[in-house]
Amino acid sequence: MKTQTTFALTAIAATLSAPSAVLAEEAAAVAKSRLWTLELGVPVYRPTEAPAQAYVPGFTGELQSAGIDITGRDEGRFSWAAGREIKLRLTPGQQWQLAVGAKFGQVDRRDQSERAGESSSVCRYGGTPPECNGFPNFDTRTNQSQSVLSESEEHQLIDFTVGRDVGIGRVLQGTLSAGLRYAHFESRSQVLITGTPDWNLPPNCWRGELADGTTLPDGSGSGIGSTCLSPTGETKYSKPATRTEYAGALDAKREFSGLGPVLSWEGTSRLAGEGKAARLDLEWTVSGGVLFGKQETSIESGERAAYFRQTQIQNASAGSTNPTSVDEEAFVDQRDDSVMATTLGLGVGLSYRLGGIGLSGGYRWERYMSVIDGGIDERRKSDRTLEGPYFKVRVGFGSVGEE
Repeated sequence: MKTQTTFALTAIAATLSAPSAVLAEEAAAVAKSRLWTLELGVPVYRPTEAPAQAYVPGFTGELQSAGIDITGRDEGRFSWAAGREIKLRLTPGQQWQLAVGAKFGQVDRRDQSERAGESSSVCRYGGTPPECNGFPNFDTRTNQSQSVLSESEEHQLIDFTVGRDVGIGRVLQGTLSAGLRYAHFESRSQVLITGTPDWNLPPNCWRGELADGTTLPDGSGSGIGSTCLSPTGETKYSKPATRTEYAGALDAKREFSGLGPVLSWEGTSRLAGEGKAARLDLEWTVSGGVLFGKQETSIESGERAAYFRQTQIQNASAGSTNPTSVDEEAFVDQRDDSVMATTLGLGVGLSYRLGGIGLSGGYRWERYMSVIDGGIDERRKSDRTLEGPYFKVRVGFGSVGEE
Protein backbone atom coordinates (compact mmCIF):
# COMPACT_ATOMS: atom_id res chain seq x y z
CA MET A 1 0.00 0.00 0.00
CA LYS A 2 2.82 2.41 0.85
CA THR A 3 4.50 1.72 -2.49
CA GLN A 4 1.25 2.40 -4.39
CA THR A 5 0.68 5.65 -2.48
CA THR A 6 4.22 6.86 -3.21
CA PHE A 7 3.80 6.02 -6.89
CA ALA A 8 0.47 7.93 -7.06
CA LEU A 9 1.92 11.04 -5.40
CA THR A 10 4.90 10.96 -7.75
CA ALA A 11 2.61 10.73 -10.78
CA ILE A 12 0.47 13.66 -9.57
CA ALA A 13 3.55 15.81 -8.94
CA ALA A 14 4.89 15.04 -12.40
CA THR A 15 1.55 15.96 -13.96
CA LEU A 16 1.35 19.30 -12.11
CA SER A 17 4.97 20.21 -12.90
CA ALA A 18 4.69 19.46 -16.63
CA PRO A 19 3.28 22.93 -17.60
CA SER A 20 5.96 24.66 -15.55
CA ALA A 21 8.64 22.59 -17.24
CA VAL A 22 7.26 23.44 -20.66
CA LEU A 23 7.09 27.13 -19.70
CA ALA A 24 10.70 27.01 -18.47
CA GLU A 25 11.80 25.45 -21.75
CA GLU A 26 10.00 28.14 -23.75
CA ALA A 27 11.49 30.89 -21.58
CA ALA A 28 14.95 29.41 -22.01
CA ALA A 29 14.54 29.27 -25.76
CA VAL A 30 13.42 32.88 -25.87
CA ALA A 31 16.30 33.97 -23.68
CA LYS A 32 18.85 32.19 -25.85
CA SER A 33 17.50 33.67 -29.07
CA ARG A 34 16.90 37.20 -27.76
CA LEU A 35 19.67 38.61 -25.65
CA TRP A 36 18.55 42.17 -26.43
CA THR A 37 15.10 43.60 -27.03
CA LEU A 38 14.59 47.14 -28.36
CA GLU A 39 11.19 48.82 -27.96
CA LEU A 40 10.18 51.99 -29.80
CA GLY A 41 6.85 53.60 -29.03
CA VAL A 42 4.59 56.54 -29.81
CA PRO A 43 2.25 57.43 -26.94
CA VAL A 44 -0.61 59.70 -27.96
CA TYR A 45 -1.47 61.63 -24.82
CA ARG A 46 -2.68 64.86 -23.34
CA PRO A 47 -2.18 66.36 -19.88
CA THR A 48 -5.50 66.44 -18.07
CA GLU A 49 -4.41 68.47 -15.04
CA ALA A 50 -3.81 72.22 -15.36
CA PRO A 51 -2.33 74.77 -12.94
CA ALA A 52 -4.81 74.90 -10.09
CA GLN A 53 -5.03 78.71 -9.94
CA ALA A 54 -6.22 80.63 -13.00
CA TYR A 55 -5.01 84.18 -13.55
CA VAL A 56 -7.69 86.68 -12.52
CA PRO A 57 -6.58 90.32 -12.86
CA GLY A 58 -7.62 92.94 -10.35
CA PHE A 59 -9.89 94.71 -12.84
CA THR A 60 -12.10 91.65 -13.41
CA GLY A 61 -14.89 93.28 -11.41
CA GLU A 62 -14.86 96.37 -13.64
CA LEU A 63 -15.19 94.18 -16.73
CA GLN A 64 -18.01 92.13 -15.21
CA SER A 65 -19.93 95.26 -14.29
CA ALA A 66 -19.95 96.13 -18.00
CA GLY A 67 -21.26 92.68 -18.97
CA ILE A 68 -17.85 91.24 -19.89
CA ASP A 69 -17.08 87.86 -18.32
CA ILE A 70 -13.45 86.68 -18.56
CA THR A 71 -13.70 83.90 -15.96
CA GLY A 72 -14.64 81.23 -18.52
CA ARG A 73 -11.19 80.89 -20.09
CA ASP A 74 -10.21 77.25 -20.51
CA GLU A 75 -6.68 77.06 -19.10
CA GLY A 76 -5.26 73.58 -19.17
CA ARG A 77 -7.51 72.10 -21.90
CA PHE A 78 -4.87 70.65 -24.16
CA SER A 79 -5.40 68.74 -27.36
CA TRP A 80 -3.82 65.36 -28.11
CA ALA A 81 -0.10 65.21 -28.86
CA ALA A 82 2.35 62.49 -29.89
CA GLY A 83 5.25 61.68 -27.59
CA ARG A 84 8.26 59.37 -27.88
CA GLU A 85 9.46 56.43 -25.85
CA ILE A 86 12.31 53.94 -26.07
CA LYS A 87 13.34 50.96 -23.96
CA LEU A 88 16.29 48.56 -24.18
CA ARG A 89 16.14 45.22 -22.35
CA LEU A 90 19.03 42.88 -21.65
CA THR A 91 18.11 39.26 -20.81
CA PRO A 92 21.35 37.49 -19.83
CA GLY A 93 19.60 34.39 -18.45
CA GLN A 94 16.30 32.58 -18.34
CA GLN A 95 14.62 34.66 -15.61
CA TRP A 96 16.44 37.96 -15.01
CA GLN A 97 16.54 41.09 -17.13
CA LEU A 98 17.94 44.61 -17.02
CA ALA A 99 16.14 47.53 -18.68
CA VAL A 100 16.57 51.22 -19.30
CA GLY A 101 13.74 53.27 -20.78
CA ALA A 102 12.79 56.86 -21.46
CA LYS A 103 9.61 58.78 -22.33
CA PHE A 104 9.48 62.31 -23.69
CA GLY A 105 6.62 64.61 -24.59
CA GLN A 106 5.63 68.24 -25.11
CA VAL A 107 2.28 69.79 -25.93
CA ASP A 108 1.48 73.46 -26.62
CA ARG A 109 -1.69 75.44 -27.00
CA ARG A 110 -2.69 79.02 -27.80
CA ASP A 111 -6.09 80.59 -27.37
CA GLN A 112 -7.21 84.07 -28.38
CA SER A 113 -10.67 85.43 -27.68
CA GLU A 114 -12.65 88.66 -27.63
CA ARG A 115 -15.65 89.47 -25.49
CA ALA A 116 -17.95 92.44 -25.99
CA GLY A 117 -20.17 94.23 -23.50
CA GLU A 118 -22.48 97.23 -23.76
CA SER A 119 -22.17 99.86 -26.51
CA SER A 120 -22.56 103.64 -26.43
CA SER A 121 -23.50 105.85 -29.39
CA VAL A 122 -23.57 109.63 -29.88
CA CYS A 123 -24.72 111.78 -32.80
CA ARG A 124 -22.04 113.95 -34.34
CA TYR A 125 -24.38 116.85 -35.13
CA GLY A 126 -27.11 116.59 -32.53
CA GLY A 127 -30.16 114.48 -31.90
CA THR A 128 -30.60 110.89 -30.87
CA PRO A 129 -29.16 107.88 -32.76
CA PRO A 130 -29.94 106.71 -35.29
CA GLU A 131 -31.98 109.68 -36.63
CA CYS A 132 -29.64 112.39 -35.29
CA ASN A 133 -31.87 115.35 -36.35
CA GLY A 134 -31.77 114.36 -40.00
CA PHE A 135 -28.00 113.91 -40.10
CA PRO A 136 -27.58 110.16 -39.38
CA ASN A 137 -23.89 110.35 -38.50
CA PHE A 138 -23.06 108.90 -35.11
CA ASP A 139 -20.13 107.25 -33.38
CA THR A 140 -20.35 104.01 -31.42
CA ARG A 141 -17.90 102.71 -28.87
CA THR A 142 -18.23 99.19 -27.41
CA ASN A 143 -16.94 98.05 -24.05
CA GLN A 144 -14.84 94.97 -24.77
CA SER A 145 -12.01 92.73 -23.67
CA GLN A 146 -9.33 90.70 -25.45
CA SER A 147 -7.32 87.81 -24.02
CA VAL A 148 -4.40 85.79 -25.34
CA LEU A 149 -3.37 82.58 -23.60
CA SER A 150 -0.28 80.48 -24.34
CA GLU A 151 0.51 77.29 -22.42
CA SER A 152 2.95 74.42 -22.73
CA GLU A 153 3.54 71.18 -20.82
CA GLU A 154 6.71 69.11 -21.09
CA HIS A 155 7.90 65.92 -19.40
CA GLN A 156 10.89 63.54 -19.40
CA LEU A 157 10.79 60.17 -17.61
CA ILE A 158 13.78 57.80 -17.38
CA ASP A 159 13.70 54.36 -15.72
CA PHE A 160 16.51 51.98 -14.68
CA THR A 161 15.08 48.63 -13.55
CA VAL A 162 16.02 45.04 -12.73
CA GLY A 163 13.31 42.44 -13.28
CA ARG A 164 12.59 38.78 -12.79
CA ASP A 165 10.22 36.67 -14.84
CA VAL A 166 7.28 35.20 -12.94
CA GLY A 167 4.44 33.05 -14.18
CA ILE A 168 1.29 31.28 -13.06
CA GLY A 169 0.78 28.17 -15.16
CA ARG A 170 1.23 28.40 -18.91
CA VAL A 171 -1.23 31.22 -19.49
CA LEU A 172 -0.30 34.04 -17.11
CA GLN A 173 3.25 35.38 -17.45
CA GLY A 174 4.98 38.58 -16.45
CA THR A 175 8.02 40.43 -15.18
CA LEU A 176 8.25 41.93 -11.70
CA SER A 177 10.72 44.85 -11.72
CA ALA A 178 12.25 47.29 -9.26
CA GLY A 179 14.49 50.25 -9.92
CA LEU A 180 14.83 54.03 -10.06
CA ARG A 181 12.86 56.65 -11.99
CA TYR A 182 13.95 60.18 -12.84
CA ALA A 183 11.13 62.58 -13.67
CA HIS A 184 11.16 66.15 -14.93
CA PHE A 185 8.01 68.21 -15.51
CA GLU A 186 7.89 71.74 -16.85
CA SER A 187 4.83 73.96 -17.19
CA ARG A 188 4.71 77.43 -18.80
CA SER A 189 1.76 79.83 -18.85
CA GLN A 190 1.58 83.26 -20.44
CA VAL A 191 -1.61 85.34 -20.29
CA LEU A 192 -2.41 88.83 -21.61
CA ILE A 193 -5.80 90.42 -20.90
CA THR A 194 -6.85 93.89 -22.03
CA GLY A 195 -10.18 95.62 -21.76
CA THR A 196 -12.15 98.86 -21.82
CA PRO A 197 -15.31 98.52 -19.71
CA ASP A 198 -16.45 102.13 -19.21
CA TRP A 199 -16.77 104.08 -22.44
CA ASN A 200 -18.70 107.31 -21.75
CA LEU A 201 -19.65 109.44 -24.77
CA PRO A 202 -21.17 112.90 -24.16
CA PRO A 203 -24.23 113.63 -26.33
CA ASN A 204 -24.01 116.04 -29.28
CA CYS A 205 -20.45 117.17 -28.74
CA TRP A 206 -18.72 116.12 -31.93
CA ARG A 207 -17.38 118.96 -34.11
CA GLY A 208 -17.18 118.75 -37.88
CA GLU A 209 -18.78 119.46 -41.22
CA LEU A 210 -21.84 118.07 -42.93
CA ALA A 211 -21.59 115.82 -45.97
CA ASP A 212 -22.00 118.79 -48.36
CA GLY A 213 -19.15 120.70 -46.74
CA THR A 214 -21.34 123.10 -44.75
CA THR A 215 -19.74 124.12 -41.47
CA LEU A 216 -21.94 123.88 -38.43
CA PRO A 217 -22.96 127.30 -37.06
CA ASP A 218 -21.33 126.85 -33.64
CA GLY A 219 -17.71 127.12 -34.81
CA SER A 220 -15.02 124.86 -36.18
CA GLY A 221 -12.75 124.00 -33.25
CA SER A 222 -12.93 120.96 -31.04
CA GLY A 223 -11.42 120.08 -27.71
CA ILE A 224 -12.08 120.54 -24.05
CA GLY A 225 -13.87 123.80 -23.50
CA SER A 226 -15.07 124.25 -27.09
CA THR A 227 -18.74 124.63 -27.87
CA CYS A 228 -20.97 122.12 -29.61
CA LEU A 229 -24.50 121.97 -30.93
CA SER A 230 -27.23 121.02 -28.47
CA PRO A 231 -30.32 119.02 -29.49
CA THR A 232 -32.36 122.27 -29.61
CA GLY A 233 -29.81 124.16 -31.72
CA GLU A 234 -28.20 126.47 -29.17
CA THR A 235 -24.50 126.30 -28.39
CA LYS A 236 -23.08 124.87 -25.17
CA TYR A 237 -19.76 123.80 -23.79
CA SER A 238 -18.66 120.28 -24.69
CA LYS A 239 -18.22 117.45 -22.22
CA PRO A 240 -15.24 115.09 -22.47
CA ALA A 241 -15.46 111.50 -23.64
CA THR A 242 -13.88 109.26 -21.03
CA ARG A 243 -12.71 105.67 -20.80
CA THR A 244 -10.28 103.46 -18.86
CA GLU A 245 -8.02 101.00 -20.64
CA TYR A 246 -6.94 98.05 -18.50
CA ALA A 247 -4.15 95.57 -19.19
CA GLY A 248 -2.93 92.58 -17.17
CA ALA A 249 -0.19 90.06 -17.94
CA LEU A 250 1.13 86.88 -16.33
CA ASP A 251 4.25 84.85 -17.07
CA ALA A 252 4.52 81.69 -14.94
CA LYS A 253 7.16 78.96 -15.19
CA ARG A 254 6.84 75.87 -13.01
CA GLU A 255 9.27 72.94 -12.81
CA PHE A 256 9.80 69.70 -10.92
CA SER A 257 12.81 67.36 -10.98
CA GLY A 258 12.95 64.25 -8.83
CA LEU A 259 14.34 60.73 -8.41
CA GLY A 260 12.96 57.76 -6.51
CA PRO A 261 12.19 54.04 -6.33
CA VAL A 262 9.59 52.46 -8.58
CA LEU A 263 7.99 49.00 -8.75
CA SER A 264 6.22 47.58 -11.79
CA TRP A 265 4.61 44.41 -13.05
CA GLU A 266 4.35 43.86 -16.78
CA GLY A 267 2.12 40.88 -17.45
CA THR A 268 0.79 38.99 -20.45
CA SER A 269 -1.90 36.39 -20.92
CA ARG A 270 -1.83 34.32 -24.10
CA LEU A 271 -5.00 34.59 -26.19
CA ALA A 272 -3.99 32.68 -29.32
CA GLY A 273 -1.01 30.96 -30.93
CA GLU A 274 -0.09 28.39 -28.30
CA GLY A 275 2.76 26.21 -29.50
CA LYS A 276 3.35 28.34 -32.59
CA ALA A 277 5.88 30.98 -33.53
CA ALA A 278 3.13 33.62 -33.81
CA ARG A 279 1.06 34.53 -30.76
CA LEU A 280 -1.50 37.09 -29.61
CA ASP A 281 -1.41 38.25 -25.98
CA LEU A 282 -3.37 40.45 -23.65
CA GLU A 283 -0.82 42.69 -21.91
CA TRP A 284 -1.05 44.98 -18.91
CA THR A 285 1.17 47.13 -16.72
CA VAL A 286 0.85 48.24 -13.10
CA SER A 287 3.43 50.58 -11.59
CA GLY A 288 3.90 52.77 -8.55
CA GLY A 289 6.63 54.70 -6.84
CA VAL A 290 7.81 57.69 -4.87
CA LEU A 291 9.81 60.65 -6.20
CA PHE A 292 11.96 62.89 -4.03
CA GLY A 293 12.67 66.17 -5.76
CA LYS A 294 12.50 69.92 -5.94
CA GLN A 295 9.91 72.36 -7.24
CA GLU A 296 10.98 75.67 -8.75
CA THR A 297 8.39 78.32 -9.51
CA SER A 298 8.79 81.76 -11.09
CA ILE A 299 5.81 84.15 -11.28
CA GLU A 300 5.82 87.58 -12.90
CA SER A 301 2.64 89.62 -13.34
CA GLY A 302 1.67 93.22 -13.84
CA GLU A 303 -1.42 95.38 -14.29
CA ARG A 304 -1.98 98.81 -15.80
CA ALA A 305 -4.97 101.17 -15.77
CA ALA A 306 -4.86 104.21 -18.09
CA TYR A 307 -7.59 106.86 -17.81
CA PHE A 308 -8.44 108.95 -20.91
CA ARG A 309 -10.44 112.20 -20.96
CA GLN A 310 -10.81 113.81 -24.41
CA THR A 311 -13.48 115.35 -26.57
CA GLN A 312 -11.91 114.10 -29.79
CA ILE A 313 -13.50 110.68 -29.72
CA GLN A 314 -11.95 109.26 -32.88
CA ASN A 315 -8.41 110.32 -31.98
CA ALA A 316 -8.84 109.03 -28.45
CA SER A 317 -10.02 105.55 -29.56
CA ALA A 318 -7.21 105.33 -32.08
CA GLY A 319 -4.67 105.73 -29.29
CA SER A 320 -3.17 108.94 -30.65
CA THR A 321 -3.65 110.82 -27.39
CA ASN A 322 -1.94 110.42 -24.05
CA PRO A 323 -3.81 109.17 -20.98
CA THR A 324 -4.73 111.63 -18.28
CA SER A 325 -3.50 109.30 -15.52
CA VAL A 326 -1.88 105.87 -15.26
CA ASP A 327 -1.80 103.37 -12.38
CA GLU A 328 0.60 100.42 -12.54
CA GLU A 329 1.22 97.45 -10.25
CA ALA A 330 3.75 94.60 -10.51
CA PHE A 331 4.14 91.26 -8.74
CA VAL A 332 7.26 89.05 -8.82
CA ASP A 333 7.74 85.84 -6.86
CA GLN A 334 10.39 83.13 -7.13
CA ARG A 335 10.12 80.17 -4.80
CA ASP A 336 11.37 76.59 -4.47
CA ASP A 337 10.52 73.70 -2.22
CA SER A 338 11.63 70.12 -1.60
CA VAL A 339 8.72 67.71 -2.04
CA MET A 340 7.86 64.03 -2.09
CA ALA A 341 5.55 63.03 -4.94
CA THR A 342 3.86 59.69 -5.50
CA THR A 343 3.18 58.12 -8.88
CA LEU A 344 0.77 55.45 -10.11
CA GLY A 345 0.42 53.95 -13.57
CA LEU A 346 -1.99 51.52 -15.27
CA GLY A 347 -2.06 50.20 -18.81
CA VAL A 348 -3.81 47.52 -20.85
CA GLY A 349 -3.51 46.47 -24.49
CA LEU A 350 -2.92 43.73 -27.07
CA SER A 351 0.38 42.48 -28.45
CA TYR A 352 1.21 40.32 -31.45
CA ARG A 353 4.55 38.58 -31.78
CA LEU A 354 6.03 36.76 -34.73
CA GLY A 355 9.51 35.46 -34.14
CA GLY A 356 11.72 38.28 -32.91
CA ILE A 357 9.32 41.08 -33.92
CA GLY A 358 6.32 42.25 -31.94
CA LEU A 359 3.62 44.91 -32.25
CA SER A 360 1.43 46.20 -29.45
CA GLY A 361 -1.13 48.89 -28.75
CA GLY A 362 -3.42 49.88 -25.92
CA TYR A 363 -4.37 52.60 -23.45
CA ARG A 364 -2.25 53.93 -20.59
CA TRP A 365 -2.88 56.20 -17.59
CA GLU A 366 -0.18 57.71 -15.37
CA ARG A 367 -0.60 60.17 -12.53
CA TYR A 368 2.07 62.12 -10.66
CA MET A 369 0.68 63.61 -7.49
CA SER A 370 1.71 67.08 -6.24
CA VAL A 371 4.64 67.47 -8.65
CA ILE A 372 3.84 71.06 -9.72
CA ASP A 373 3.34 74.22 -7.68
CA GLY A 374 0.23 75.48 -9.43
CA GLY A 375 -0.27 78.65 -7.40
CA ILE A 376 0.30 82.28 -8.35
CA ASP A 377 0.53 84.34 -5.16
CA GLU A 378 1.08 81.30 -2.94
CA ARG A 379 2.13 77.65 -3.23
CA ARG A 380 -0.61 75.27 -4.34
CA LYS A 381 -0.26 71.54 -5.04
CA SER A 382 -1.11 70.38 -8.55
CA ASP A 383 -1.02 66.91 -10.13
CA ARG A 384 -0.02 65.92 -13.63
CA THR A 385 -1.83 63.11 -15.44
CA LEU A 386 -0.69 61.62 -18.74
CA GLU A 387 -3.22 59.39 -20.43
CA GLY A 388 -4.01 58.12 -23.88
CA PRO A 389 -3.39 55.32 -26.39
CA TYR A 390 0.06 53.96 -27.15
CA PHE A 391 1.65 52.03 -30.02
CA LYS A 392 4.93 50.09 -29.79
CA VAL A 393 7.17 47.88 -31.90
CA ARG A 394 9.63 45.37 -30.38
CA VAL A 395 12.67 43.89 -32.07
CA GLY A 396 14.71 41.10 -30.48
CA PHE A 397 18.28 40.43 -31.53
CA GLY A 398 21.41 38.70 -30.33
CA SER A 399 21.73 35.52 -28.26
CA VAL A 400 23.47 34.44 -25.11
CA GLY A 401 26.12 32.61 -27.06
CA GLU A 402 27.04 35.53 -29.34
CA GLU A 403 30.29 37.39 -28.76
